[in-house]
Amino acid sequence: MDIRRQLALAYLRLGERSNCISGHSSGSCIFPIRDNGVYTDPTASMNSIRVYKQLLQLDSGDLESRWLLNIAYMTIGQYPAMVPPAWLIPGLGADTSSAQIRAFTDVARELKINNYRSQAGGAIVDDFNNDGYLDIVTSSWDLSESMHFFRNNADGSFTDVSKESGLSEIKGGLMITQADYNNDGFTDIFVSRGAWRGRWGISQKPCCGTTATVVTQT
Repeated sequence: MDIRRQLALAYLRLGERSNCISGHSSGSCIFPIRDNGVYTDPTASMNSIRVYKQLLQLDSGDLESRWLLNIAYMTIGQYPAMVPPAWLIPGLGADTSSAQIRAFTDVARELKINNYRSQAGGAIVDDFNNDGYLDIVTSSWDLSESMHFFRNNADGSFTDVSKESGLSEIKGGLMITQADYNNDGFTDIFVSRGAWRGRWGISQKPCCGTTATVVTQT
């Protein structure tokens, strides 16, 4: 594989980190990329465009590079106008579905529930305190970041009660899932770590000083 493929993709990923993560908005990481989802820092995308052009000049039938070139232009608000005609894929920003569904709006920032990186972690939504309203729990693979519990205030807002719930003491959850593990009528949380290890995909041995955890309500 041409190393330039990896370089172009790395530039695209850098653009995501510099914009979708560090400068997150309600339009970030949502396709088609437009409005406030367009990158404020175009540097990485411009570098990606430069490399994808080189690849397409060598092989105009490289469909992967053609697709990602169009996406790169979209990230900086220059699709379709600035895409070279020979490599333009028209209609990427159009809704071609016969079913008209109202778009969802990302309101996590306004609700102050995305103030944490939660790198490679999990997220579950359930009624964890049995009050009839859905709460949110997140985890992170990063051992320096704890789990977070956002309690539904029944008015469209959430309160971070991670410390009060005890979840702030639990680190490094790659994946989480909910169920009533001890049959007491309350929803519990299973936190798994090292999911790529072990015969069945779940760590059979402690990894990095941690093992699987089941958090039960009391």
